[in-house]
Amino acid sequence: MSAHTIHSTAHPQSRDRLLGTPATDHALGALALAAGYYATAQIGEALAFPNAPVSALWLPNALVMGALLLAPRRYWWFYLLAVLPAHLLVQLPLPDVTIARVVIQYVLNCGTALIGALALAHFEPGAHRFNRVLPAWRLVFFGGLIAPFTTSLIMAALFVTTDVDRNFWLTTVVRALTNSFAILTVVPLMVHMADRLRAPRQAFDVPRLIEGSLITLCLAAACVAALFAPPIPAVASAAMLCLPLPMLLWAAARFGVAGSSAATLLLGILAICGALAGAGPFMAEPAAHATLSVVLFLVVTGIPLLLLGAALDERRSLERAREASDALHGAVLASIQDQMVVLDSDGRIVDANESWRQIGERAPAAPFVTLKVGENLLHHCIEAGAKGDALATRLGTCCAEVFGGRAQHHRIEYAAHAPNGITWFEVTIEPLRRPEGGAVLVWTDVTYRKQSEAKERAQQQQLVHLGRAAVLGELSGAFAHELTQPLTSILGNAEAALQLLTKPDVDLREIRNMVRDIVADDVRAAEVIQRLRAMLQRGEISREPVDLTNVVRDVLDLARIDLLTRHVSVDVVFDPYLPLVLGDRIQLQQVVLNLVVNACEAMTSLEVHKRRISITARFEGSTCEVLCAIRDRGAGVASDDLERIFQPFVTTKTQGLGMGLAICRSIIEAHGGRLWAQNEPDGGATFTFSAKMGS
Repeated sequence: MSAHTIHSTAHPQSRDRLLGTPATDHALGALALAAGYYATAQIGEALAFPNAPVSALWLPNALVMGALLLAPRRYWWFYLLAVLPAHLLVQLPLPDVTIARVVIQYVLNCGTALIGALALAHFEPGAHRFNRVLPAWRLVFFGGLIAPFTTSLIMAALFVTTDVDRNFWLTTVVRALTNSFAILTVVPLMVHMADRLRAPRQAFDVPRLIEGSLITLCLAAACVAALFAPPIPAVASAAMLCLPLPMLLWAAARFGVAGSSAATLLLGILAICGALAGAGPFMAEPAAHATLSVVLFLVVTGIPLLLLGAALDERRSLERAREASDALHGAVLASIQDQMVVLDSDGRIVDANESWRQIGERAPAAPFVTLKVGENLLHHCIEAGAKGDALATRLGTCCAEVFGGRAQHHRIEYAAHAPNGITWFEVTIEPLRRPEGGAVLVWTDVTYRKQSEAKERAQQQQLVHLGRAAVLGELSGAFAHELTQPLTSILGNAEAALQLLTKPDVDLREIRNMVRDIVADDVRAAEVIQRLRAMLQRGEISREPVDLTNVVRDVLDLARIDLLTRHVSVDVVFDPYLPLVLGDRIQLQQVVLNLVVNACEAMTSLEVHKRRISITARFEGSTCEVLCAIRDRGAGVASDDLERIFQPFVTTKTQGLGMGLAICRSIIEAHGGRLWAQNEPDGGATFTFSAKMGS
């Protein structure tokens, strides 16, 4: 990915405004670079180093490196080519200048800027900033050391080869140090200025402007006193160099990298001018050595100041990020309607939102909701639990398990008495994802959810009851026939007994037998009515151990007349060691009855001798469930409808609402089981449901 692509992603609009993609914008940028190169090169030639063909203060290479870092990489060649006329205008008029020297200096000047820019762009492809320690170190290493020293060695060797200069090491060291100083001061300033231009317009900070001006004046005064004033016999010359140090530290501390770079550049300009003029603490040495000592002093001073400014900028940036994070954290907590508290690993409340502070007014029945930040919720729960508060004991236990890592999360529901009635809360306990540990507790008002669940349960029970009534309605003829038989027998025995009682010689033994028959028929009719009442009875779902074998038998007794009328035979195969299941007896009877009636209706078109239902029940050890399967010999179910038939209002009957199987599945799922259908290879369909084993 090119540097241009990344830059345009980071600042698409501002970059187009400063150094945008249109050629006219880059032409203006290249023209400005050429003008700056020419002006600083003229200054550099005026500050030529004694006894060496280089300058004591050479800023053009730093300008080129800064421009390359700010421009998209695909335009670098344009900027490098733009400085060629400026370089020729400066170098060619000089006396005793050869074409070879001009070409060597241009190529290696561009090489210095190009090596540093490529290295920095490689390690930080995005927008370049030196307000962090690591990028500042990279600038020092690659821009301030590798690039200038590499090209200076090459330039000195070429100068020796072309007889431009014979002093190889002096040329190498002086050029490397002067370029290093310029790069370490000018490049950060250019990047900072570009960032300021990209940023939205802001009002001038007058206090900072005054402070910056004051630093500049104090630094300039200190530099003049230390570098231009005559030496004081009572003060060592080296001690005078410490005079600007407080201002340099002031600039770095208050203005970061930009302040330290600007202050060091000002110090360098004044120090080099003083050294070339024969003033300052280095005047006792030969001119060349004095100037070299000044440049070395500037580089050694500039590097730690640059890193100090970067470290302070990075710290300020981290502090701003932390303040923003804290502000966002507070805003998020304040925006959450649920009650939230944050606990440390000891159970002490370290933070809470505003909703938590109001929960005590809504539900004062919970004793721990009145705690404030700084109090220990875990200890309070332990103390309340010791007094018999079961909820506090449970909450404290769950918090301790989360603190100790024995549980990933907990969820508790409880009801509290509030002025407007009972309020339900759900407490969620999650571990706090930080090395110190802790937990986050969230109180959520679930009163409306509980009310909705209660309404849903009531509607579900009503629907199930209607389903039972609908199934029994289909069997009403069979029930009427089953009741008619004992009632007719009771009536016949009663009339016969009355006739016998009119005779003078009454046979009491025969009358006694008739009465016994009446009682038996009455019990038989009562059993039919009792089964009907049980199936039609409405009430809450009860969970108790149920013998599924008896459930199936009761259903078959209930549907006996209907099975006989339809000429359907039933084969029953039960596991002799079938365990009890946990469920509601009446609802399980409803499921079995519905499936048996459906099986009978599926075989209506078959010949009488083929109408057979198979009912099996077995224990599945792998899942600890009891499986009950009801199979018919009908036409089966279309493969596309095997799952769809369990949806409400989906039916394959000519007359039917399509609610039977939907109700059956909801009943079985409410029992924690499953209900599914499958076609058999030899014909017919099997409906199987599972039920959890009970004790």
